[in-house]
Amino acid sequence: MWNTVRVKSEDCVLKITESGGIYEFFLSNLKCIWKNKLTEREILDIIHELNPNMEATPLVLVNKAIASLSERNSGDEIDYKEEPCGIVLNSVVSIGGFPFKFDLKLNLVRSENFYLECTLPLVLMVQTLKEREEKLIGVIKLKDKEIEDYRLGGAQLSHKILKTKQFDEKEHFVCTHDSQKIREVIQSPAKYLSSSLKELFESATKDIIKYTNDEGSSNEVKVKIPRLSPDLFNESDEPEEKVIAVPRKMPTLLKVELKPRKAKSKNKCNPPKKLQI
Repeated sequence: MWNTVRVKSEDCVLKITESGGIYEFFLSNLKCIWKNKLTEREILDIIHELNPNMEATPLVLVNKAIASLSERNSGDEIDYKEEPCGIVLNSVVSIGGFPFKFDLKLNLVRSENFYLECTLPLVLMVQTLKEREEKLIGVIKLKDKEIEDYRLGGAQLSHKILKTKQFDEKEHFVCTHDSQKIREVIQSPAKYLSSSLKELFESATKDIIKYTNDEGSSNEVKVKIPRLSPDLFNESDEPEEKVIAVPRKMPTLLKVELKPRKAKSKNKCNPPKKLQI
């Protein structure tokens, strides 16, 4: 699920995936990335803590929380607050006239991981589009030769409107970009990526996982990438002591001082039955 969300006046890409009851959240303004993984139980704990009078089945509550982030009007903004190692999105929507709150904590991905999460897929996307363009140009040239052969054989078009001029490769590569489209992309690259290129980005990400995985068929060419900083979700990795960078309006990076993780304590919550949705 890909969406463009507006976080304090800045468009960001929000991707939410679910596998085996575990939800992965990915947020990026294309300057940096925030991520987190939550189980269904952890999501329900957040909902019950912020909405003690809300009662519904677990599935309904989880879907409402996901929708409060992903299914928003284009003009709606999500507030956030900074934390030592990331941000917390503060989402508030109305359900039946009652406020429904959901806070999502996201961890800042270290800058060197940005290469694998964002830069490499974008480069692979460019290469993929280039290959597709070369193949398409080859097909067009062959079609021109086929049409010319028909013409020399005496064939004629049934409608003049179908007549086209021969493809000129040099003319094709002359820059004729739509100036309005360029302005739109520059103004909101995250919005353009989410709306127009999400399938290609997903495909590039899958290819990277496929060809950097040590396991699999021996017939496949494996690509080795230098080990980056520890995965935020692998608790066996030792975090670095400090990562320092400069915050912005929507922080491109935060000053982070990480400490070893402590085991989470899960509080059982039994909300009173007051509001049913």
